[in-house]
Amino acid sequence: MLKHLVMAILGLALIAVSNSRAEAATKIRLKVEAGEVDRRQTPLVSGVPLPASQIVNSEVILTDAEGKIVAAQLAPSRLLNSRNVYAEMHWVLPELKAGESTHFIATIRDRGTGGDQVAELSWKDTPGRHADILRGDRPVVRYMYKAYENDPAKRD
Repeated sequence: MLKHLVMAILGLALIAVSNSRAEAATKIRLKVEAGEVDRRQTPLVSGVPLPASQIVNSEVILTDAEGKIVAAQLAPSRLLNSRNVYAEMHWVLPELKAGESTHFIATIRDRGTGGDQVAELSWKDTPGRHADILRGDRPVVRYMYKAYENDPAKRD
């Protein structure tokens, strides 16, 4: 089922490519269709026209149809597609009703070229309990490490 959704990403259409090295950016419009079922928190992947060797020097800014920034990550091709020399972009589709479609705009550029900045990731530790990874001030991942107490009185 996920394969069908990923395959529903249509038209990797190149919108604009800047020739200036200082402002080198590629914009890609990605159309996503839900298919026959509602989608919620669905991982998506799409190939992008960026050599995988350039991932370390590049960043992606992904916006949804409303212009809101969506967390996305560039990565080399998966193991089963390892002969592909181009990068992939991974992100999560928050929600899409059956039969509906939406689009995303991915801007791939050199790191540090300015413009809209995506909040950097940072750690916040709550000693003895958990550590959070934050994007700006928003928690993204929590690692729980509080020691387990095998005491029936404290179990509930």
